[in-house]
Amino acid sequence: MPGSRFEQIEILVDLMVRLQPSSILDVGVGNGLYGLLARQYVDESGPFADEGLHLEGIEIFEGYLTDVQRTIYDRIHVGDALAILPEMEGRAFDLAIALDVIEHLPDPRGDELLRDLLRVSRTVVITSPRGDFPQGEMYGNVHETHVSTWPPARLRAAGAALIVPHPFVSIALFTKDREFVRYYHRYLMLKRASVLAPVGLVARMTTVDRFRKFALRRAGGER
Repeated sequence: MPGSRFEQIEILVDLMVRLQPSSILDVGVGNGLYGLLARQYVDESGPFADEGLHLEGIEIFEGYLTDVQRTIYDRIHVGDALAILPEMEGRAFDLAIALDVIEHLPDPRGDELLRDLLRVSRTVVITSPRGDFPQGEMYGNVHETHVSTWPPARLRAAGAALIVPHPFVSIALFTKDREFVRYYHRYLMLKRASVLAPVGLVARMTTVDRFRKFALRRAGGER
């Protein structure tokens, strides 16, 4: 769909904020939701900023695009990502996101998409329904059909450095930054534990930098 499952939004915004990319490629722009969220929470300047975060998108179905998305993104490439990505420079982006996209590609084109994303971006985040989630053509867009499945085990086998626990959605982080993976894994553990933690401790861990330093110390990554 041009939108996204609401259950994954908080996790993805949290990931983007903690990764602090200066450039993002959004594959499957749809209604522009994640571009807007990146502008608001990563760039912290809102959709009308003309400097700071560089944000590009790819959208195969031009019928989704309006002035809303064109305001949010610096550039939108219209067409098949598998034709567009090979024309992009390697490591052109700090972060590439393909959210609820890969299940629309028949095997082995999903693997090809992943390889292309890992070439053009230092870090990649992929999401997909966790189990079977049948879906056909929608909104006059044949590309909305689900034709493959990407459970956590498959994403892990494809090289994901971290799978974020979630009951409905596979959320995979691909990166060579082992320090960030160690930090974020520890952060997820602390976040779950915070439900039972004293209020004062949670309050002291509210800022990203403070939580990062605390998690790294606990993970043995800061000397």
